[in-house]
This record gives sequence, structure tokens and C-alpha cells, in this order.
Amino acid sequence: MTTPRVRSSAVALVALAIGVVGCSSSSGKTIAVTSTNTACVPARTRLDAGKLTFEVTNKGKQTAELYVFGEGDKVISEVENVGPGTSRTLTVDLAAGSYQLGCKPGQKGNGIRADITVVGKGGGSVQAGSKAANRDVELTAVDYSFDLNDPGIKPGETILFEMKNAGHQPHDFEVFTPDNKVLGQIDQTDPGKTGKATLTFDKPGRYRYICDIADHQSRGMKGTFTVAPA
Repeated sequence: MTTPRVRSSAVALVALAIGVVGCSSSSGKTIAVTSTNTACVPARTRLDAGKLTFEVTNKGKQTAELYVFGEGDKVISEVENVGPGTSRTLTVDLAAGSYQLGCKPGQKGNGIRADITVVGKGGGSVQAGSKAANRDVELTAVDYSFDLNDPGIKPGETILFEMKNAGHQPHDFEVFTPDNKVLGQIDQTDPGKTGKATLTFDKPGRYRYICDIADHQSRGMKGTFTVAPA
């Protein structure tokens, strides 16, 4: 008389096991990173290409930074001022390739490195081995608008955007292609800081840009520019 109950329990255990396996997929786009005085430990080291968010938690005793490095130790992006016991996020758009995360206790030195591998299709706005910039374009973010002159970009140009945050709130700068795909971005930049990103414009057309933090876009932080045919 107890067989049905045992069978039911076994089925439940199998279903639970399947659920646990399903939750262990490596396709998630948010990766926890633990920074201590002596270690930099990502929750996963094999990641899917595309837009990835690293959530760094500082379990050390000093204020820290998190960097993403590409080939040749090129700084792809960074987040600063991660205080002891606090967390911050860093979002980057990575194509397939080999990268390193760098945690910097005390915000100095070369940092403690951790190798990561990005696989699959997608991403590519900032990546290992990305093209050198043809020229720099400067812009300013304030609360709540961008000061950006028409950069006069031609198809095929690679531009290093440098954004100074002259406002009182953190801002970012996200660029979309004419077919409304994310080309790349300057990640969240704190007041008084300067953020950078290198983007390549392969096609002519109208590109738009926004600040993707909270309600900043709806409050006016948006605009467009045109990449004209050569």
C-alpha cells in the first residue's frame, strides 16, 4: 500500500534534480564577482557573448575597483569606489575571445587577475583585439542632457568616446545602430569622473544615444547623429 507514496516521492526528487540542473545554466547575463584583499573570483569563467553585467562584491578591507581587460592589457571598462561590504555593477558588451577581470584592492597597482572566456555569437562593441581609434570625440553629461557636437563620423571609422560627467548623478552613454541594436556604451560614470568606450561604425545611417540609468532618458538624456556615406 506504500508503493504509490514512494513512487510519488521519487518523481518529486527527480523533478527537483532537473530544476537544479536547469538553474545551473551558464547563459545568465549577470555574473557575481567576489573581491577580497587577495583574490578576484567570478562565479563563472565561461560566458556567452553579448551584454554582460558583472556584479562585484567587495569582501576586503579596502575600497576596490573592477576592470575588464582585453588583449594587450587594454582596459575595456571599469567601475571604481567599491567600498568594503558593498556591491557595484559593471556592464560590457563582449564578443567571443579571452579576457581578464582585474580586482584592485586599494584602487592601485595591476590588480588581482582572473581569466574569463567568452564564447558564441554576439557582442563586439568592445572586445579583445578591437580596432585602434582613428580619433577621439569628447562629450559632457549633465543632469539631464548630453553636450555632444555632431561628431561627423564616416563609415568604417573607429571612435574613442570620452564622456565627462559634470552632473550630480551617475550617467552612462549607450549607442544604438540604425537597426536599433546596441553598438556599445560608456558604462555608468560617477560625477566628476570620465568614462570611455571605443566604437566602430561600419554602416551609414542615423544612430541614437541615450543614458540608460533610471528615468534619465525620459528626462532628456538622448539624441542622434548621422554617419554619412563616404
